[in-house]
Amino acid sequence: MGSPVVDILGEIWELPDPELSARWSRCLHDGDSGRNLGYFTDPYQWTSSATVQSIEARAGELLMFHAAGLSTKDGAVVALIGPSGTGKSTVARTLCRTDFGYVTDETVAVRLDGSVIPFPKPIATIPADGGGKVELSPDELGLVHCPADLRLAGLVVLERGAEHEEPSIERRDVLRAIAAVVPDMSALPQLADGLAHLVRAMDQAGGVFRIKYQEAEHISSLVAQALASPSQRTDFVSIAPEHDDEADTDPTEADGAATDGALAPATADPADALVSRAPFKDALVTEEVVVLLLGNSCLQLQGIGALLWLAAGAGISLDGLRDEVVAAAGEHPESDLLVARAVDELVENGALVRS
Repeated sequence: MGSPVVDILGEIWELPDPELSARWSRCLHDGDSGRNLGYFTDPYQWTSSATVQSIEARAGELLMFHAAGLSTKDGAVVALIGPSGTGKSTVARTLCRTDFGYVTDETVAVRLDGSVIPFPKPIATIPADGGGKVELSPDELGLVHCPADLRLAGLVVLERGAEHEEPSIERRDVLRAIAAVVPDMSALPQLADGLAHLVRAMDQAGGVFRIKYQEAEHISSLVAQALASPSQRTDFVSIAPEHDDEADTDPTEADGAATDGALAPATADPADALVSRAPFKDALVTEEVVVLLLGNSCLQLQGIGALLWLAAGAGISLDGLRDEVVAAAGEHPESDLLVARAVDELVENGALVRS
């Protein structure tokens, strides 16, 4: 008989040591075989490696948030999103002793129908006497079990800081929400129509909230408030890429608009040069803003930047772009320079290319 096996986001793994089965009691699988990662002297390193490989295996199938997951008794799940250091594990360990069920402290994985895959893994803690991280089972920590059937019902971005002694909650508008959430997601570029699925998940969750706090025990009512938010609808147009090329750029926000004062010189274009859209993973248009997924980062284009990107399509001359902008926004005495300068900025940001 082999070692015990566990289910991590639908991937089945053989534990490196049978004695770890108590820590993984809520993820144990009925099967008698699974993938083997080899021997690890540090159980925490095994957990990290198995989790990363499970995320990679489910890429293109799920929305995966780097988040703690808490549930109500009827299976409504709130994902508490944030990078390492924002207190996700501490919040889960604190609030799941009495108020919520423990879904995970690592990755909230959401199917495209809105259902959530439970991942009640051991929680890593740093001992009071120092040393490396030690994993404790949710049973040992006394955490409440979550129901078997789970659905996404809340999205919260956590912001922890000593200055937030009085905790607060605020709803983020859809564009700021996308910008805040995407950096803490896994494998979004591999999911077809990933941005559209993300916005639908945000709508199902009643929007995205930000909770500023100092101590985990003070935010239970705010988490419940986010869970109680009714679903909403965001109108958008999804634009699929015509290629599968990878594009790398840093997340930023650009509107291509001129600044006050003198205009900087624009890059000179040959008379027959065409401007077209750079490779992108996904795009959607909402609230007169274009949101681009370029590699693993998001770029938001507003104003003239959005107009130029939408007009570029398969390729258009600089004169053609100027005509499109004039038709949409009206004449300007320096329209040629404004458009050329905006194109320069969009090329630099990875949204457009010249050919």
